[in-house]
Amino acid sequence: MKAIGTYILIKEVNEDITISGGLLLTEKDKSMFRYSCGVVESVGGDVKEIQKGDKVYYDKGQSFGMVIDGKTIMVIRERDIVLVN
Repeated sequence: MKAIGTYILIKEVNEDITISGGLLLTEKDKSMFRYSCGVVESVGGDVKEIQKGDKVYYDKGQSFGMVIDGKTIMVIRERDIVLVN
């Protein structure tokens, strides 16, 4: 599987989020955040700054999911990535 153009394929990472008081957020609480985290699986030929294996945060409202070989993969465009970690 290979992304083309400015598309990027991402495998979502489910992170445990703890707020400053030590409270662990539930899935419902996490769904209120605009951004999600994932690891880049493939980048299209026109992508300039992102590489396979990068951990990124992206606008989950601009992504869509696909099931490929039994795995759920998120598809986004390079412009929807806000942070590379």
